Order: sequence, then structure tokens, then C-alpha cells
Amino acid sequence: MVLNDNLEKRSDQTYSLYSCKICFKSFMSKSNLDRHLRLHTGFKPYHCSKCNKSFTRKDHLTSHQSNHFSNFEKTKICSVCFQNFLNFQELENHCISFHKRNACMHCNKTFAQRANRDRHLCLHTGAKHHRCHECGERFARSDKLKIHKRKFHQVGF
Repeated sequence: MVLNDNLEKRSDQTYSLYSCKICFKSFMSKSNLDRHLRLHTGFKPYHCSKCNKSFTRKDHLTSHQSNHFSNFEKTKICSVCFQNFLNFQELENHCISFHKRNACMHCNKTFAQRANRDRHLCLHTGAKHHRCHECGERFARSDKLKIHKRKFHQVGF
């Protein structure tokens, strides 16, 4: 498909617009229209030399490639427990062996501590294990029960 087939140049009083004949979106320059047309055609001319992933825009490829290079240039820090690692492989092994044990079975969110995962699970199950002995209201978290007691029963002052 030739890009010029989808090009329509319009003249207005103050400036020229380039319009996409597929979705009628307008652009100030032909290069912006050409870049836009790749969305319709699926043409991805920019390829990553490390993993062969393709992109419609060069800036997206550059951003993607910076992730590859950062694996070698930066200290690796676990986003769950903030432990430092010398390389990406050590970080990956750490996450697989440690944090997968503490992953939520419903949404795969990982936690540094099992207790935090268990507290998180209540969001999915709706379980409310903490009961107010004054009025019988139930809460999923003990800290919410304490706030309730202070606010409504003046307990804990």
C-alpha cells in the first residue's frame, strides 16, 4: 500500500493540513501523517537488535532499547523488597524463588511478606475476620477496626 494513496492535502486560509483518508484525522506535516498511517497498515519499520521486537515509531524503539541497556548499566533493585543485586539474572532468580511464594492467586501481585499478601487477599474474598465486640461490625483489617473503635466507642484514648 502506497502512503500517498491515503494522503489528502487541504488548504485553509492560514495553513495546510494533511488528512488521513482512513480515519480523517488531520496533521500539520506529511511526516506526522506517514507515521500515523503505520497504525492503520501495521507497518513497523523499527526493529530491536536484541529481541527482534518491532515498532511503528523510532522513539518507541529507543525507549525500549534503553531497557535492554539499563540491565547492564544500573544496579538492580527488587521493586517488592528493595534488595540490591549485581545483575539482572540474580534479580530475576530472587523474584522467582522468593516473591512468587508470596504472590496473590487472584491478581499475581507479589509481596515481600506473607502477612501482607494474606491481608491483600481479603480484597478479593471479602473476608472480614476482625469483629468489634461493642457493636458486632466486622472489618477486613485490624487497623480499620481500631479506627472504628476510637471513632465510635472511644476505645484506645
